[in-house]
Amino acid sequence: MGLLSKILTFHVLGSVALSSDLSVADVETLNGAEAAITTEDGKWFYAGAQITVTDIETTNGVIHVLDAVVLPPVFAPTDAAFAAVDQTELARLLEPANQAELAGILAPYLQ
Repeated sequence: MGLLSKILTFHVLGSVALSSDLSVADVETLNGAEAAITTEDGKWFYAGAQITVTDIETTNGVIHVLDAVVLPPVFAPTDAAFAAVDQTELARLLEPANQAELAGILAPYLQ
């Protein structure tokens, strides 16, 4: 799995979870790493990023919008692997106009 795939699949769980299902817990992501779901002052967070929009239902799951791109715990801004990520390319893939390309990258992990 490439670095970009590891980052993208850290944003995806293997099960459908509506906002009514949220609880404080560590959840396993599609890349195998764990992400913490927490709450503070009535707001919910996923791996430190605030969940700003919830329950966008799609044909193959549900989307919750985060206010930031989150990184798997093995990465830190000083890691050589993280430094190699093309931030412009990552931002481009996350734009709504590039959903088909992003879906193609994630497809092997969602089957």
